[in-house]
Amino acid sequence: MRHIYIRGIIGLICLAAAIVCGVSGNFPMMGLYLGLAGAFLYSAYVAWKKEKDGKGGEEEKPCYPAEEESFPVAVFLSVSGRP
Repeated sequence: MRHIYIRGIIGLICLAAAIVCGVSGNFPMMGLYLGLAGAFLYSAYVAWKKEKDGKGGEEEKPCYPAEEESFPVAVFLSVSGRP
């Protein structure tokens, strides 16, 4: 949950910087800060939605099934003649 708050706060700071740059007439920097604010706020919103819906963390699946061996081990066993 902390990362959502951090992204939101950074997004709001960038939005405030964009407003200050717009008032002072520095339009290229205003565009940069608006883009950054949009990216951070959108990222915070998407993370918040995932956590709210309960779809955030999927359970981890092992890379290889337990009964099968990984590729390098299987090649070694087939070359060495071990069962």
